[in-house]
This record gives sequence, C-alpha cells and structure tokens, in this order.
Amino acid sequence: MHPCDGCGRHLKATTKRCPFCDRLTSKLGTVATVAATVAVGLALSACYGGPAPHYPPPTDPTPSASPPTTPGSPIAPDPK
Repeated sequence: MHPCDGCGRHLKATTKRCPFCDRLTSKLGTVATVAATVAVGLALSACYGGPAPHYPPPTDPTPSASPPTTPGSPIAPDPK
C-alpha cells in the first residue's frame, strides 16, 4: 500500500487511479518505496554479526585464604 499523491489516502500498489480523488497514481513513488525498503533491510542485515561468542566464566585470580568447606563439615579452629 502507498499513499495517493493527490489526497493522501492509502491505495493498493496495483491501483492505477485513485478511487477517492480520481488522480492517476505514479509508479515512481512505488519504485522508490520498494528501493528504500530493500536498502534499509540490507543495511540492517549487515549490522547483524551473528550470536555473541561464548566465553568461559571468569576465574578468581586470588587464592582463597581458607580451604573450601563442604556443607555439613565441621568448622576448623583458627590456628593462632
């Protein structure tokens, strides 16, 4: 669909004459609209680089001061 050059109402792309104002429709507007739509589609598809890369989870570079405990294990006394 595209707007009529005379009255601005929307018409089918295959309409030769506007049924509201009886004006002939221009094919230039239709061709320009299609060309612009294709250009925008190509530009947007060029921006899509695919899925984000999967990186491994970060590791903690500092060693832990105390050994890891498991649930239910007794807490070791502090060796002072």
